[in-house]
Amino acid sequence: MDHLSASYDVDIAKQYGVTAAALLNKLIYLSRYTTRSDGYCWRTAQEIENELGITLKQQNTAIEKLESAGLIKTKVTYIEGTKQRCKHFLVIPNDRISEIDKRDISEIDERYISETDKRDISYNNNQTVIIKHNNNNMTAFEELWKLYPKKQGKDRAYKAYEKARKAGVTDKAIRQGILAYIEYIKANKVDMRYVKQGSTWFNGQCWDDEYFTKQIMRDSELDEIL
Repeated sequence: MDHLSASYDVDIAKQYGVTAAALLNKLIYLSRYTTRSDGYCWRTAQEIENELGITLKQQNTAIEKLESAGLIKTKVTYIEGTKQRCKHFLVIPNDRISEIDKRDISEIDERYISETDKRDISYNNNQTVIIKHNNNNMTAFEELWKLYPKKQGKDRAYKAYEKARKAGVTDKAIRQGILAYIEYIKANKVDMRYVKQGSTWFNGQCWDDEYFTKQIMRDSELDEIL
């Protein structure tokens, strides 16, 4: 039940089923995090299954019930910033949803708050509900991508980033690697033609590389001589 909160609505569960209520609860929360101008949030079917234990068949049944009840709208489109298609959801404002949305959610288990979630709290003045989810990867990647000096091959870079995160590499380590590379470029006056494309840098896990400035190189050479 890690992905459900106090705003899980028993009345909706009785009327439309537990699966539909759980899914609606999830979508209400996701809608608070969406950056899309049309208000839609998204989740892949596999992510919903992983997080709520709801199979694809159960999801389709629940979605049909919620759409018929006028509680949500759906469409299939691209995940923002990627070429991956999945179902997008729009929670339809009504008295019932507003009542759920305003319930007291002050008690949050700190174990499930990620660094990205904490950033979301500050953006929303502590009025958000924190849910455990994995699709914050894109948001975190976008922050790193803004830093990287040669923005080519974004899709391939993102795939490499996701793979690295699953392997345990932290955003902090990647950020430090990017900043070190930028410093290296500046200190050594590297021509932009020779700066690695973003896809190359991420695929090569170049955050693990050592970047020496000219001064450091001279000191290193001096040490060898001495």
